[in-house]
Amino acid sequence: MPAAALAKKKPQFKMPLVAVLYPQHSKRHRGLILKILRSRKLWISLIVLVILAVCAIGGQWAYGKWINRQSWKLAGLAEQQAREGRATEALMSLETSLRLRPDNPSALRQLARLRTSLGQRKEALTAWQKLSEANALTAADAQDY
Repeated sequence: MPAAALAKKKPQFKMPLVAVLYPQHSKRHRGLILKILRSRKLWISLIVLVILAVCAIGGQWAYGKWINRQSWKLAGLAEQQAREGRATEALMSLETSLRLRPDNPSALRQLARLRTSLGQRKEALTAWQKLSEANALTAADAQDY
């Protein structure tokens, strides 16, 4: 048989995928399922749903990174404020930094040192203990602690 004749020949039996997957459904139901699967609205809705899910998951990740960065920025600002002698502003910056990320070792260390220098021994001891619980004490901290 020539190749042209084979190319024109239609298959004798063609079973839809739905009939293979769901043989118990009647022809009417198979047609309805095929109609739904071929629906553009369905596929567009699914794509939009997937995009929203990815954005939500990525948004949570990005928000966590942003919070972490803001906490470190505030700790750096507090260090600068303490060097300039603005202790009250430095304390506010450190407290805000620790509200964002309670285990920020830089902010805990600065808070402990600042409270020690201000004579607030009880509050300083609390900050040193939190720093110790976070396993972030260094050899230089041992002198101040």
